[in-house]
Amino acid sequence: MLFEMKSLITNKVAFLVILLTLLWCVADSRTRLLINNNNTQFKTTGFTAVALTLPQPSEQLIAKLNVAYQKYHQKINNDIIREQGLSEAEQAKQHGVLKKVFIGDLKLELKAVISVLNNPGEDHKGVASLTNKTQYVALIAITNVKSGKQKIKKFSNNSYAYDYLLTINKNTQVVLTKKASEQRQNDKQKIVLQMYQSGK
Repeated sequence: MLFEMKSLITNKVAFLVILLTLLWCVADSRTRLLINNNNTQFKTTGFTAVALTLPQPSEQLIAKLNVAYQKYHQKINNDIIREQGLSEAEQAKQHGVLKKVFIGDLKLELKAVISVLNNPGEDHKGVASLTNKTQYVALIAITNVKSGKQKIKKFSNNSYAYDYLLTINKNTQVVLTKKASEQRQNDKQKIVLQMYQSGK
């Protein structure tokens, strides 16, 4: 290695290349590291930005545009739009699979069917029990169509919900059955209240 260094120094072309490289490194580092007065003056005289002003339409143009688009403006009604209920005759005709059922001024919508574990010692009717029993409960949103007020009420299986016998069919359905009058014993109003419409 010492021999190679000695041959590099004695070789005129190699010595010239080394010398030029060193001079270039010194010059480059001087321009990068040393700050001269010209650069500082350039940095202190900063650029002042001026905000652009967008062209503004004239008042006559604004008036013409308002007149032209007047027919597309809709009057905004701030009143809450409430769903109307059904008449008694229409309520009596409700049957089959429905997402909502109207009973009087109330609208019923099934929100969930959950299972509740009864603690030993008392069942859902307050009667003493020795075993844990799973009871299914339907959570139904009840909305008053006149006032718009809503509450969620729970109904157990085979209980009555507003003169309808509520039977839990499956985790997305309950069956509401209303007994017919004594004159028409065979005619029962049967409604399947479903959480959502099944895709076909």
